[in-house]
Amino acid sequence: MFMRPLFPVNGDREFLEEFSRFLDSVKKTVAKFSECLRAFCEGKDSVSGLSREVDALETEADEARRKVERIVFSRFVTDKENTIELVEKIDDVADAAESAAWDMDIRPVRISPEMSEILVSCGKELEILVSDLVRCVSDLSNPASVVKYSESVKKRRDRVRKMVHDLRHLIFSLRNHKDLVILSDLSEKIIKIADSAEEAADRASIIAVRI
Repeated sequence: MFMRPLFPVNGDREFLEEFSRFLDSVKKTVAKFSECLRAFCEGKDSVSGLSREVDALETEADEARRKVERIVFSRFVTDKENTIELVEKIDDVADAAESAAWDMDIRPVRISPEMSEILVSCGKELEILVSDLVRCVSDLSNPASVVKYSESVKKRRDRVRKMVHDLRHLIFSLRNHKDLVILSDLSEKIIKIADSAEEAADRASIIAVRI
């Protein structure tokens, strides 16, 4: 994935490579989370292994984030604060996916077909949402592109929130306390993934206007 430089800095190539690696790791983390979510809904034993894969991908994202932040602090001349906030918000997406994957490793949980359908749909929507976020932040010197994908992120975030709203009506009708707690926590973290992506897209819009 090629990206124009966010700012004129020495060593652009290193920054672009690390930022691309960071975005790729976050995207893979959410994709693996979606796969884990499907397995969770289907009651498969593969959930434990998939949750560990989510954790490993999030660790890769953290390592790349730290390298990106070091470059920003040492080389960027302008807009350091907004850039760091952008990177942190993107990292929050992966963090929430990792935390949600840990929740799913607490089993067994009884999930109705209706809840399963909503959860799987949320996972698919989050994959597309994060792909749009990556496109949004990949060329901040192109405001039109940033606005286009930022709006897409916001629309998909609203869809996720609507699905989770419907899901919660089903969750709070559960009589099993453990199932209710686990699924409630999972629904909160699904919203956290979507909200963090929207906040990152908003921050990208601010940076794009200033370039």
